[in-house]
Amino acid sequence: MSGCKACNASLEDIAHCLWCCPRAQEIWLRSLRILARFGVEVHVSSAAITWLATESASWFQGWNGNSPSFMVKQGSVQPATQGGLFFLQERYVDIWVLVVGLTVWQVWVSRCKETLAGKRTPPAENLMMIWFNLISTLRGEFESLQGPSDASEEARARFLRKWSGSSMLQIMDGKVKWNYQPPRWLFPPSVPNI
Repeated sequence: MSGCKACNASLEDIAHCLWCCPRAQEIWLRSLRILARFGVEVHVSSAAITWLATESASWFQGWNGNSPSFMVKQGSVQPATQGGLFFLQERYVDIWVLVVGLTVWQVWVSRCKETLAGKRTPPAENLMMIWFNLISTLRGEFESLQGPSDASEEARARFLRKWSGSSMLQIMDGKVKWNYQPPRWLFPPSVPNI
């Protein structure tokens, strides 16, 4: 393993690339605001970093959401105990999977740009890409529910009940308007640049 070209750390492993590196942390600190907006409080420890290192390869191959390494109780995420099972309150599952998966991807894309092309992506741009991909994913899911059947209509109604109270979409004149412009609460002035 070689050293990190982004922060000059002597060790560059998967945990460093996707979590520990200050460049990755600046993306995570911003993107986790989306989870916080949905009531998911995230607590990270060294066990979580170990989990990220071991699970990240499977994320790139298609995360299945059944990892035993995190558990969520009353809106907080913590590494699970030895015999613990991964459980998320049902209302948090989709936003957790989307935000964490899209953030891992954006950390990786940003890192590759900086390491391979020498182009650093500004923190706000990383956050805008996560938001854009989140909205695009939700829109794709909603559009896949189109159809004349009662089952499709009920699935669309469930989808809209779940997501319409968020900053991600609005219903105007009976039509869905997707908010590709990230909300201001995602850009706190107090997060330092690294």
